[in-house]
Amino acid sequence: MTLYGNLARRLLSLLRDANPGRYETRPATPETHPYADWRAYDRALQLFERQGFQHVGDLHVVSIPPMPAAMHPTMVRMFVGSDGAVVAEFSRLALRWTPVGLFGRASGMGRPFVALSTELSDGRIGVTAAGAGLRRLVVPPWIERELVEDARPTDALIETLVAAHRTRLARLSASTAPVRHGTLAEVIAAADRAQRRKLDYRRSVGWATREELGVMSGMNGEHLDQLDAEFRRLTAEDAA
Repeated sequence: MTLYGNLARRLLSLLRDANPGRYETRPATPETHPYADWRAYDRALQLFERQGFQHVGDLHVVSIPPMPAAMHPTMVRMFVGSDGAVVAEFSRLALRWTPVGLFGRASGMGRPFVALSTELSDGRIGVTAAGAGLRRLVVPPWIERELVEDARPTDALIETLVAAHRTRLARLSASTAPVRHGTLAEVIAAADRAQRRKLDYRRSVGWATREELGVMSGMNGEHLDQLDAEFRRLTAEDAA
């Protein structure tokens, strides 16, 4: 297979893994996730509580497969804001001491992932997030995402993200009301709805638009044309 064919297959596999069409979870504990950086999670708990958030649960998202050569299963700590309009999540990849895991450490994948989201009654979802590599992860047009530079201490990062999202929420909710969540079950149900919608969108655009392939690959011009052609060939073969 050509260089473009190999890259197209990897991108298609990445998109399928990231968009399973469901959000299935199991509880995460020190026994199930001994490799998690529990000190970092507990520090995040303190920081979010200072911002008025309530810890609602720790999860292992089993519907999105990890990269076993690079990491152990990841734990996600979930929070809900005081009025239920904002859901926050915190996680750190438990990278392995393997060649792939070492590359992940060197490229910044070990930094915290922090995201705040608000589901709006008109179908939009506002997301404010920080995490290494997010700029190459494409999202549907109904997700309004703002990315914040994550090269800062966790304390300052969480404070910055919360302030930025609250400012955005005031603007996003000017014409439509936020959907409020109070329990872990409601948070999981909202995430499941979003995953189903993401899968529907991916299928509607043939898994990725040409522009999205350009963002994910860093290619443009004739190189992007060849990648797009290989990507369409693969999706057509799978559909047949």
